[in-house]
Amino acid sequence: MTMKIAVFNCRPDERGLFEFYKKKYQIELKITTEAPTVENYSFVQGCQAVSVITTPIDGELLRAWKEAGIRAISTRTVGYDHIDLETAKKLNIPISNVSYTPHTVAEYTVMTILMAIRRMKTILTRYQVQDYSLTDVRGKELRNMTVGVVGTGNHDMAVLNAMPNVLMTPHTAFFTDEAAGDMIRYSLESCIAEIEGKEDPRRIC
Repeated sequence: MTMKIAVFNCRPDERGLFEFYKKKYQIELKITTEAPTVENYSFVQGCQAVSVITTPIDGELLRAWKEAGIRAISTRTVGYDHIDLETAKKLNIPISNVSYTPHTVAEYTVMTILMAIRRMKTILTRYQVQDYSLTDVRGKELRNMTVGVVGTGNHDMAVLNAMPNVLMTPHTAFFTDEAAGDMIRYSLESCIAEIEGKEDPRRIC
């Protein structure tokens, strides 16, 4: 029997990636743009696992999925506080999350810092009306500033850490093509591992 995974909240930018990994892993995917609810729990009929994003997954929905035959759930996010882990443990439904390259965070952070100190919003707005004046658009040099970064979490902020004038405290990542691909790949790999009874390094509970 071909492995079948239900995918909820599929965004347009994810569709092609799901199709790619479906062929790579030779599995079936049942995809919808809808968020998972108790009312549409029957969508998972015939599937062994579910891939979700940030929609709250409460105990009632978990029990409905368990009765429908779901054996594993993977969230395409780093965080997993939207899932009732306590109920999942009681129902013996493994839950896993995903990760992405830490450079996604570092490079996005550097980009936004430079855009801010070089006043790129004003420059781009004027560019649209062919206004190339220099009034109020002169920026500052990063090397002469002390930069405070709030929210690094557990990520390796190597790009920022290499700067002597950066003060770092534990930032939320922003999608790149690589990050989006990693999240979908890890989500499907976790589902496959659980269904096949193999060890899943991203398993939460």
